[in-house]
Amino acid sequence: LELLVNPTDSGSPTAVQVLHDLGLLEQLVPEFAPSRGRMQHETFHVYTVDQHSLFAIDYLKGIGRGDYRKDRPLATAVHLGLDDLRVLYLATMLHDAGKAYGEQCAEGAKIARVAAQRAGLGGTNAERCAKLVAMHLEMPRISQKRDLSDAALIADFAEQVGDKRTLAEL
Repeated sequence: LELLVNPTDSGSPTAVQVLHDLGLLEQLVPEFAPSRGRMQHETFHVYTVDQHSLFAIDYLKGIGRGDYRKDRPLATAVHLGLDDLRVLYLATMLHDAGKAYGEQCAEGAKIARVAAQRAGLGGTNAERCAKLVAMHLEMPRISQKRDLSDAALIADFAEQVGDKRTLAEL
């Protein structure tokens, strides 16, 4: 987990990518193994699930380092306001792990919960990790396909999210 959230792990390849290339990442996080080489058949994904997830982690680390503060000031400010990145980064790594088992969000949430518990994140954090994976498509779905002037829609989404921390992580 410390390596996963380490902002100095940058470059090409990163230490996390080397662990993955050597097959060691799956030894540490077995739930990630089914993601290796798994094709994604959506038009907005051009990488396999494993590479997409690792690139997402690298992007988060870049935000955390301030690499994108000029182009992504809100994302940078929100990221810098988070006190513990382990849940967010583990959820990011596993956000598409459920694709191997059917309904990606529901199955992915189960996978994330197990991985977070095994990693020693505790019950509350394991549930938050599962929730982030379960909800990771909700905000884009709402923002791109629904009427954002609908107060009931926004209220329902806010109730699902529950708190500012989860909203920030999403």
